[in-house]
Amino acid sequence: SQRLVPAVLSVILLAVGWSLGAQRLSQPTTLYQNDQVVLMDIGVPQDIKWSVSPDVVLRRYLELLNELPANTDDIVIWPEGALPFTVLQAPNALDAISAYVGDRRLILGTPRRQPVPRSEAQLVIGGAPAREDEIQYFNSLAVLTKDSNRSGPIALYDKHRLVPFGELPAAKIIPFGEAISAILPTALQRLAKNGFEPGPGPAVVYADGVAPFNGLICYEGIYPNIPRSREARPRAEWMVLVTNDSWFGIGMGPAQHFAQNRYRAIESGLPMARVASRGATAMIDGMGRIVGRGETASGDPEGWRSSVVRAPRPEALPPPPYFRLGDIVFALTLLAFSVLAFLTWRR
Repeated sequence: SQRLVPAVLSVILLAVGWSLGAQRLSQPTTLYQNDQVVLMDIGVPQDIKWSVSPDVVLRRYLELLNELPANTDDIVIWPEGALPFTVLQAPNALDAISAYVGDRRLILGTPRRQPVPRSEAQLVIGGAPAREDEIQYFNSLAVLTKDSNRSGPIALYDKHRLVPFGELPAAKIIPFGEAISAILPTALQRLAKNGFEPGPGPAVVYADGVAPFNGLICYEGIYPNIPRSREARPRAEWMVLVTNDSWFGIGMGPAQHFAQNRYRAIESGLPMARVASRGATAMIDGMGRIVGRGETASGDPEGWRSSVVRAPRPEALPPPPYFRLGDIVFALTLLAFSVLAFLTWRR
């Protein structure tokens, strides 16, 4: 009879967990009706994104922006690498965006570049002294207004969790990477010399007219510790995740990535605005439920697949146990099952 104890306890735990979960999910989502967020992606295919004219890509975003009512409270979000150039260093593009954005706030993912600070110019990078004109590149999230063509972004977040070989230079991954780059295949040679610099770490982004949010770029959305890290305190009111899911192709990758991101909302109790290039664009509440999901807009060029939705921002929930306790929940669960296994063990 003692051998039945673990099975009975397991059934009881599953029943209690299911009941509590069903009761919790029956509660309606509390929404900020006056805080509307516009999630927008034009769905340009990845294989032509860098060959089509950048003006065509920007023009399509501005067309969709112009079709929406320019409510002053709206926050518009574009995905990671929305435009195939460094927007913050493109005056003409900033002028066009400023003319269309009106009194709204625009959050977009963009690569950006900056010179290496003079104090770092003599540091050894990859085995050779850096030149004073050395340029650093960052995968960034920027908050723009109608005045950003003159004064720049009102907030910036730089991605700090970089994808190995995709964003992180091979010279920083492979031992003696710079020295052996000459014998690597051509693609690896480029990776050995280029790449993004990591940002300083997790952060809550503060911008005038925008509720404080955790910035997440693509790959960072799989790390549950980022929203609850010490650097991201005090707690944000929501999360903004921008990503480029077109790299996955037509397989299950985009759906899996979306499911992982919904768990970040459940773990933190924070709603998430997710904008994915050719992926799932949606507003998610703090229980992981989809409040609004992007729909195709009319006028897409052949092969493009836009995704646009205007949804109210959900209210943040009280911090769940995982947000407060972290991985100690997993450790206690493992300990409990280990004790049960020991108590029921027989020689």
